[in-house]
Amino acid sequence: MAVLLAGELTSDPAFNPIRVTSDGEQALALLESGFVPGLVLLDLELPKVNGRQVLNRLREDPRFADTAIVVTGSEGVPDARGRGRLGEIWYPKPFKVDGLRSAIRAAIGPRHAEPCLF
Repeated sequence: MAVLLAGELTSDPAFNPIRVTSDGEQALALLESGFVPGLVLLDLELPKVNGRQVLNRLREDPRFADTAIVVTGSEGVPDARGRGRLGEIWYPKPFKVDGLRSAIRAAIGPRHAEPCLF
């Protein structure tokens, strides 16, 4: 799904370049490598390490304070820590690509972002 979604988003220059990971373990490894994305599209239902753990890591590390986050998942409800966080948008599944694009634009605002799909 992430690869298909990345293919859809690459048609818009504002969303390039895009890095895709296939599970939460890879996502955490990418974040630990020093990579600081401008935007993260995060699925809560990631294999190996779940999306909430990745989200907590993004929230706890000051390096990611300016990283916009769009959270997707069938739960679709932010936990108490996420309510009101600037640049964090929750967009529940199932979703349409156009709606997701709008959610991403709302999260990043006018700034340029290097997206990363987890």
